[in-house]
Amino acid sequence: MKTNFLRSAKKILNSNWFITIFSTTVGVLLAFYVNDLGERFSTNQRKKNALDNIIQEISQNRDDLKAQKVNDTLLDYLVEIKSLNEEISTTFTAHPDSFRVLLAKVPVMALIDSVALSDTVYQYKVKFNFHLTLNDPPQIAWEAAKLADVPNELSYECLEVLVDVYAIQQLYVEEERKLLDLLLEGKHVKMLRTLAMVKSIKKQLLEQYRKTLQQLTNCD
Repeated sequence: MKTNFLRSAKKILNSNWFITIFSTTVGVLLAFYVNDLGERFSTNQRKKNALDNIIQEISQNRDDLKAQKVNDTLLDYLVEIKSLNEEISTTFTAHPDSFRVLLAKVPVMALIDSVALSDTVYQYKVKFNFHLTLNDPPQIAWEAAKLADVPNELSYECLEVLVDVYAIQQLYVEEERKLLDLLLEGKHVKMLRTLAMVKSIKKQLLEQYRKTLQQLTNCD
């Protein structure tokens, strides 16, 4: 019986239909394997390109933010003016010596006129020449990565730092955009407060840039 079984098995293995089925099955499995390898390579390459672009974008945003000093300087000037002129208005009273010190510290303030109210108090009329710099750090690389569905390929840690850094960046942009309206409306006290808020967010953003760039080196 064993001999008959072996003989039957040999006939099956040598038959054309078995060879055809076997070859087809191997071919299909091999095609699936090659296709899977191709998809994985394509996904990994897409992920690498996206991360490279994001790293470049964040690095440039960080460098630009570090170089931006105009608004920090304006904040310092406003703090100095407010120490003598609580409302930061164009007309206020002060001791002549105090006014001269302030004028020397704040080059964006110019004297227009003065009237002596007493021997020790003058009323001063001034004009301000305030300058703002509005940053608008891009997030093009991040948006492109989301369109390409790259976030789904990232680890939780890498995705978390990216979501956080672009959220803080957006908050920074939104707060900074308020400054122009406040400047045009002459709301200098509110502008001072907003500048202080922007400076605080800027510090957080620079730290988050650092953490993100460090984390992204381990996302490959």
